[in-house]
This record gives sequence, C-alpha cells and structure tokens, in this order.
Amino acid sequence: MSQELPTLAPLAAFVDVGSEHMHVSVAGNQPEVFGTVTSQLHALRDWLLEQGVHSVAMEATGVYWLPLYGVLESAGLEVRMVNGRQTRNLPGRKTDMTDSQWGATLHMHGLLHAGFVPPADIRRLQDYLRLRADHVAAAATCVQLMQKAFERYCQVVR
Repeated sequence: MSQELPTLAPLAAFVDVGSEHMHVSVAGNQPEVFGTVTSQLHALRDWLLEQGVHSVAMEATGVYWLPLYGVLESAGLEVRMVNGRQTRNLPGRKTDMTDSQWGATLHMHGLLHAGFVPPADIRRLQDYLRLRADHVAAAATCVQLMQKAFERYCQVVR
C-alpha cells in the first residue's frame, strides 16, 4: 500500500544557481535556462511571476546566489536557500537540468528546509563591515611596505 506525498505548493520553483546559468524548474516541469546578468535575473523574476510562482528554493555554492536572491526577494517572492545535501539526486544522473526538476519536486512536497539568510539590512551591514575590514587590511599592508622602505633607506644613509 503506497501513499503519495501531499503537494503543499503546486507551483513551487527551484533554481540551480551557477556562475553562468540559472536552471529553473516550476513544479518539476522542463527547466528554463537564464543567464546571470541583471537583465536576465529580471527576466527570470518576471517569468516566475507569470507562472504564478509564490515560493522559490535555491541551491548554490559561493556568492552567485546573492544577486538573484535580492531580485526575487524584492519582488515579494518567498525565497529559500537550501543546502545542496538536501537536493542530491541519484548518482550518475547529475545535470543542472535534472537537479532543478528534482529540487522543484522536493520543494512542491515541502521536503526542503530553508537555511538562515539574514534580512536585507543586516546583509548590507555585513557587506560594509567586510569592505571596511578589507580597507583596514590594505592600509596595514601599505604601512608595512612604507616601514620596510624607510628601514632600507635608513640602512643606506648610515
């Protein structure tokens, strides 16, 4: 006696985020492919809204997800970042197309759990703090190089 999983969000979408392409599937259907430039991210957002999508799950490594997350979040979509371990498909059948379909199917049935993503104002503050830390480190490097040059100059003058 097999029991089917209930469909919690029939129009749930999943985005497999990459450095050059975004593979998007709605309800496990054939994925659409979008680029990663701003105009393509807006086209992806518009396409999702046309499809009637309210909830989007994303799986990504690195920082490639950040621009898309902001675009989708500002459009009022519920966006979930999920750990790639939740979406692993069968071994030997891994492509971005099948990953997005499998992820959408899991998301439809409520099987993907969102990771923590801070609110937009906190993310912006984090960016400023990281930039400040980078500038402080760069300034320290400049001071060390000037000190090194000064020490060499002082040795030559003696």
